[in-house]
Amino acid sequence: MNTNNLKVGMITLYFYPDKASTANLLTDLAVGLKEKGCDVKVYTGYPSYWDTKSKASKKENYNGVDICRVFNTQFDSRKKFGMICNGITFFISVFWKLLLSKDDRIFLIATTPPFLPYIGYILKKLKRRDYIIIVYDIHPDITIKIGYMKDGILAKIWDKTYSWVYENSIRIIVLGQCMAEVIKGKIKKENHPKIKVIQNWEDENFIVPLNKRENWFSKKHNLIDEFVVLYSGNMGQHHNLEPILGAAEYLKNEKIKFLFIGEGIQKEKLVKKTKNMNLDNVKFLPFQPKENLPYTMTCGDVIVVSQERGTEGLCVSCKLYTAMAAGRPILAIIGENSEIARVVKEYNCGIVVNNGNAQGIVKALLKLQKDKRLCAVMGENARRAFEDNFTKNHAINKYYEVIKNLFLD
Repeated sequence: MNTNNLKVGMITLYFYPDKASTANLLTDLAVGLKEKGCDVKVYTGYPSYWDTKSKASKKENYNGVDICRVFNTQFDSRKKFGMICNGITFFISVFWKLLLSKDDRIFLIATTPPFLPYIGYILKKLKRRDYIIIVYDIHPDITIKIGYMKDGILAKIWDKTYSWVYENSIRIIVLGQCMAEVIKGKIKKENHPKIKVIQNWEDENFIVPLNKRENWFSKKHNLIDEFVVLYSGNMGQHHNLEPILGAAEYLKNEKIKFLFIGEGIQKEKLVKKTKNMNLDNVKFLPFQPKENLPYTMTCGDVIVVSQERGTEGLCVSCKLYTAMAAGRPILAIIGENSEIARVVKEYNCGIVVNNGNAQGIVKALLKLQKDKRLCAVMGENARRAFEDNFTKNHAINKYYEVIKNLFLD
């Protein structure tokens, strides 16, 4: 089969040069599919994340991928208002662009922002265009869990209409089996075969294990001689981070440093609480340039991956795979039945602590700090499991097979 006949479109607010994890993942996916011979075109907006607001071109080609940008506001995405306004303006702009377009590709549409997949449903009904939905977060469930919405009549309408979006798609990509089970409960049984599990990933050649003593970032920030507990990435609403500060307070006389790198809705609150608690063992740094990521991810001795209580099965943090690529043990602050807990336990690459259990966090960190051999073994297990299951090439091959089989049907 000539792969140049595989015409794939992508609809996403977040894409290169944005720095959000969604932007990085979808950029990897678009470029990866192009490298396999697919004809890929991305419909996206203008950057709105932190230091990427510089004016991007309306049309450009990035590593062989054609990019078409439409209007959207560029308010600060760390704020709820900015996130919502940017999403709504992008939705309206890209909807009209595609409604008037003759582009007949199969479209990949992610659930960020959450109402974006409705475009696929409407275009399917009006123009018979097929779409694949990539479910990063299950709505409205997660919106309710994090307190953005009440479980009332509007939520029920949203839930019902979203089931139509799922059922009219040609494939539903989810990030873990726990998410697949939730989706199955929302659609008719005959649509269950549409669901495919493809985990997120990290670039196996970009993030590699590195000794702290050989790491310039560790030297610059005086992290060499301390046991560093690292949280890196978006400090979003569904990341359960406050218990880490509780653990830091208990451990403030130990030689343990807590390092938060990134931005997000929760950051201001966490910084304020740290000051109020006089926690000298907690440090915050802003998002770092992407080229620094191989060094920031390996400056820690243990890496925290956390989700808010009740969000298990509704999302899977991509931080897990970056942490595993770095060859560090994982401290998973999450429910026992989540995808992340399953991976950490199955591959013996870290410790799982139930949400909100600050004493459990303390116990886990002291165990890893005092047992360097255990720390090293868990880190080695993490990298090995990553290379076997969660690399970028592994995931893109799965996406390619899904798309290729659709064209063969």
